Amino acid sequence: MELLKDEEIELSTVLKESEKPLIVKLVDIILTEALAKRASDIHIEPEIDCLRVRYRVDGALHEVIKIAQEKPNAIIARLKIISNLNITESRIPLDGRFKVKFEGKEIDFRVSSLPTTFGQKFVLRVLDKGNLS
Repeated sequence: MELLKDEEIELSTVLKESEKPLIVKLVDIILTEALAKRASDIHIEPEIDCLRVRYRVDGALHEVIKIAQEKPNAIIARLKIISNLNITESRIPLDGRFKVKFEGKEIDFRVSSLPTTFGQKFVLRVLDKGNLS
């Protein structure tokens, strides 16, 4: 097993990458598909060569996609930005939240980030607030 080297990452480059339409759309698709499948959690886990995305549906984790890790920092930065997390911090656990509207409902996401050997693991807990009036 090979450990990844600590890389110097320029913050402005990561921020620009995270705002690219492809990254924004990818994160939006991950969230929308999880809501459509009625997932209670979204797990985004770095591996040596990819980011693995899994949904917890009815208590079981189901792998939905593996994303080639060419631009993992942009995806991680996008999650941090929408969750109001410190984008520069990667060595301690972080907690955040954000809300979206989906099919007339307000959905609250609680976000936890944990440092791992290959990067940061994110778990997004989906909390349905019910119908909007």
